[in-house]
Amino acid sequence: MRNRWIISIGVVIIVFLTYRLFTQHVDGVEDEKLWYINNLKYDFSGKVEMVHRPNHILFQVTSGKFDKDREDDLADRIKFWGRLELLIARGESFELMNGLAKYQKGDSLYINSDENVVRIYRGKELLSESDLVRALRGRPF
Repeated sequence: MRNRWIISIGVVIIVFLTYRLFTQHVDGVEDEKLWYINNLKYDFSGKVEMVHRPNHILFQVTSGKFDKDREDDLADRIKFWGRLELLIARGESFELMNGLAKYQKGDSLYINSDENVVRIYRGKELLSESDLVRALRGRPF
């Protein structure tokens, strides 16, 4: 009888510790995505050159604060993700994947990582605004 209690308590402790480990990992994955975006220090505007595949765009940076090597610098400090990517260089242009299908060639976009925002403009009219963290690509291992 006593051995049963000890085994039962041991199983409960193992289940609890496994649950805590899993929830800490999930929280760490989400927190790391926000940390990554905040540490990019991007604040720039760009012009859409081409809508490429559904929800992918190629754009050229037109003005602002942008260091194309910053993502590589942050990659070494990632703990929960194998690799995170926001922008992929394609020659002088960059590819961004965002869940918005409203892009057209010639639209303007504004990216500010401190505010976690990507805004799309057509002319001077704001078409949409979304969280930049949604555009991150990566695998959590």
